[in-house]
Amino acid sequence: MPICVLVKGFPMRRFFLLLVLSCLLLALPRAALAETADEKRIEETRRAAEQGDPRAQFNLGGLYASGQGLSQNWGEAAKWFRKAADQGDPLSQFNLGVIYEYGHGTARDLPQAAQWYRKAAEQGYPYAQTNLGLMLSRGQGVTQNFAEAAQWHRQAAEQGDHRSQFALGVLLENGKGVPVNLREAAHWYNKAAEQGNPKAQVSLGTMLAAGRGVKKDLVQAYVMYAVAEKIFTRKGENEEAKLVFSGLEKIKSEMSKKEIADADKKVKKFVIK
Repeated sequence: MPICVLVKGFPMRRFFLLLVLSCLLLALPRAALAETADEKRIEETRRAAEQGDPRAQFNLGGLYASGQGLSQNWGEAAKWFRKAADQGDPLSQFNLGVIYEYGHGTARDLPQAAQWYRKAAEQGYPYAQTNLGLMLSRGQGVTQNFAEAAQWHRQAAEQGDHRSQFALGVLLENGKGVPVNLREAAHWYNKAAEQGNPKAQVSLGTMLAAGRGVKKDLVQAYVMYAVAEKIFTRKGENEEAKLVFSGLEKIKSEMSKKEIADADKKVKKFVIK
């Protein structure tokens, strides 16, 4: 997950480098970036960065990371992000966490990644809070600590990060670091499901089908599974799609023809993100 790298305006816009789970995906609006990533603007940014301006350092790091206007160079990106991060810029701190976690332009270093995520998380940056929470849950680069993971996921979930909403739901459903609370788990699964998180949709659908933490509702369970199956298929995650389809068929076997028809209508109305 989105785990994402956010690039501040260059000079006034904001661009996004989206990191999704195990791979880094650059999703910069090329037309907008082309307006600013010309040689004159780049040199102005470089001069400001060399003079210690953290915003310019961040922007220059972003250009090197994205390969827009400059040849992609993760080593240079890390250098400029670090200069801004050392001045307390939370987005640069987060970017360094991503670079160290995935080994872009440097050796993979999970303890370093966790350290930079924590610095950004403590400043309230939700994606850093999510990534730190995931590392704490897995014991990657840090001592495994579900209770602390839940605290960071809650902060990020309350800011709308669907990955933390899902992760918090998992912790609450299974009593990891927090008391079991099925009703609240369903609440957070629903929040993430509404944002198109297919794992959350499956988890919510499972609870709806069994009436765990929520009122049993096979129609809505069917909808959640069907939508998740479409999302997994669209993303090319075929094994996950097959597993979800199998679960969907089981739910379908317990439904009447009218219920199935009603559910299919709802699925068609659902906006697949």
